[in-house]
Amino acid sequence: MLQNLKQSFYNPLCLYCGSFFVCDHLFCEKCYKNFFSDLTLIENKHVPFEHHFLINWSPGQSDLVSEMVYRLKSDRGARAWAHYASIITQSLADRLDLETFDALLPLPGSKSSSVHAWLLAKNIGQELALPVLNVLTKSPSTRAQKTKSASERAFIGSDSQLLLDEQFTREELSNLKLIYVDDILTTGQTFKRAAEAVGARSQSILVTMFYRPRAL
Repeated sequence: MLQNLKQSFYNPLCLYCGSFFVCDHLFCEKCYKNFFSDLTLIENKHVPFEHHFLINWSPGQSDLVSEMVYRLKSDRGARAWAHYASIITQSLADRLDLETFDALLPLPGSKSSSVHAWLLAKNIGQELALPVLNVLTKSPSTRAQKTKSASERAFIGSDSQLLLDEQFTREELSNLKLIYVDDILTTGQTFKRAAEAVGARSQSILVTMFYRPRAL
């Protein structure tokens, strides 16, 4: 009982039933089994690059997933990122030869406080014993994706510039086989710009926690 109360301090209340007996995955055990009993990565067949995601998030369809995203992006989501990263890691190990990959590269958020992709990548990297290259930032003029229309998201213009850390060169990074990591895939434009910025090889892949389908 005491342990459950301690856990509720970090992740208060089950996202579905409101129970205090919540665990690292943000649900009580009963609700988690009901919704995610066989949770594993899904290969995305709707994009022109290799993408694997954990949870499909259809806009306007699931308030539960929306609340889950909100909780994960809060200050109390660190343990949950570790939990889901463990599932992602196991799924990757089951379907890919991970020894052929050199590093993980989290995609940058539009704000310096947007560290969710880095949190996910860090936890995956710890389990895979792979380095995490936090080498990209968005230019100061870049607007947050959620403030853009679908057509604006699909347009690659000056507002979409990604900057490469000066301690790395494209020549160095282009020889690496990377696992790109992001929290949510919407249009895929950030991933495409990241791949262009580092000059990564085509064998690199993208892994995300959520897939929120939109026109690419």
